[in-house]
Amino acid sequence: MINKKAKSKDIKKISSKKIVSSFVVIFMGYVFFFTSRAWMPPSNVDVEITELNVPQSVGEDTFLVYEWVYSKEEKTMFIALAFVNQDVNIVQKEITFNAFTLDKTLVLDVLKSTDKYYFLKISEVPKKWDAVALEISISGKNVFQTNSEVSNSRRLYNTYNNIKKVDTILSYDDNEYEKLYYTYQINFLGQEIDELIKKNEENYKAIEEYKATKDLLVKENSDLLLEEEENERQTKISTLDTSIKNLETSITNNDSKVATLNEKIESLQKYTKDD
Repeated sequence: MINKKAKSKDIKKISSKKIVSSFVVIFMGYVFFFTSRAWMPPSNVDVEITELNVPQSVGEDTFLVYEWVYSKEEKTMFIALAFVNQDVNIVQKEITFNAFTLDKTLVLDVLKSTDKYYFLKISEVPKKWDAVALEISISGKNVFQTNSEVSNSRRLYNTYNNIKKVDTILSYDDNEYEKLYYTYQINFLGQEIDELIKKNEENYKAIEEYKATKDLLVKENSDLLLEEEENERQTKISTLDTSIKNLETSITNNDSKVATLNEKIESLQKYTKDD
């Protein structure tokens, strides 16, 4: 005779196991779906993107990243950077580079380098990636401290959404890399000129506003003002005069800087021309 109570217990055990198994499957599917790199869009990556043509530092060394582009077809990136200020207290200096995604070390080659600039190529970039890091390490010896080793590093980041995409990564010979370096320099100086011109436009606009405010204050009938109000009016006029004078000085200084930068550009242009 079948024990109905035992059978009932067995059925409950089987049902419980099925429920637990179903829950595990659903949970694992949920985890995979919402955490898989295939699903997670690049915009979910929270890194500080490295800006082009903005001074970056590694220890006391300062450099600019002129270009950072990516060819999906070739699974390759091209990076151009140049040092604008180097720590002269560090000798026997060695500069190395490494590149990687969130889960893979990438192949990195130095295409061309001098004491001023570096052109890099990152290869075997995966089809799906969110962010890429470029690590710059600088080591050497401090001239003021015997046998004192110095080592500094800095990571630069770019994301799939932000990086400039190109169809192909161009190749250059040594002479072309040199010309490219000077072209980047000229573009950077041109960017500085544009910023100075923009500042002066803002300065001129501010001067007009200050002068308009001053005119209103000057036209006020001082005879109708109390002594305290008149003193306040004169203080405002004096403050506006000072602000206008400071802005005019700033405009003059900026114009002088623009002239100097244009001279630098003119002196560099000869290095970009064909021999």
